Amino acid sequence: MGDTQGCALIGYASEYENNMGFDGTVLAIGGTEVEVVDDAGVNGTTVSASELCFGNTYHDIGWNLSDIWRIREDENYPYLRCQTMPLVDNITFTGNSENVFASGQAAYTEGCVFVQEDGVIYRGEVDNYGKWTVTMPADVCVIGDELQVFGLEGENAPSYSLFITVDTIGEAGVDENMDGGKLSVYCSNGMLHIKNAECGDVYSICDISGRIIAHGVVSDVNFAVPVGMNGLFIVRCGCDVVKVVNNY
Repeated sequence: MGDTQGCALIGYASEYENNMGFDGTVLAIGGTEVEVVDDAGVNGTTVSASELCFGNTYHDIGWNLSDIWRIREDENYPYLRCQTMPLVDNITFTGNSENVFASGQAAYTEGCVFVQEDGVIYRGEVDNYGKWTVTMPADVCVIGDELQVFGLEGENAPSYSLFITVDTIGEAGVDENMDGGKLSVYCSNGMLHIKNAECGDVYSICDISGRIIAHGVVSDVNFAVPVGMNGLFIVRCGCDVVKVVNNY
């Protein structure tokens, strides 16, 4: 690297105004954490993560949210207009003896989602309802892993990445509440069961690509639909949408 002169501030401007600093930032000198004093001209005025998800935060300091940037209020940080809408951080994980399924919601319906785990990238399609699932081998995705997740829509550039730590993995295809109450969808012995639906509700079952593979009208609260294939299915019944994995 050659001779160095030590470290200095990055992007320092002695008369900068309206500078902001994320309140989750930790400053350490020589391995020891030090206090950062609010200073709009240098260090930045403390801003919370929630404030960074509102357009007014950036509009007030001159960002162009009409031609250059976009933001999804109360959900994401700003992203360039050439990029895919970023994913929201409510990803869930289910699994079985063979696979782990990362699932979530996208704000677009024609595209895909990528999950990078330990340098390997896995891909899943976004269905017609914005739901997506990425399948990974069970032996390479375990609790405690940090995953990089990002979306891609059409010809747009990829969204910025989310970094998600796997904190729990549920059991795929199992619903523990089958005895009344909220709509339940589960798989058993090669059948996909729709339970606690209102008689007369219209249902549709879609595969992961959004293709409808079965539809009709519920005539029995214990109605069972034969699926005959494995994988993730999206079930719409009345006003409810449920995802379920068939492993048989």
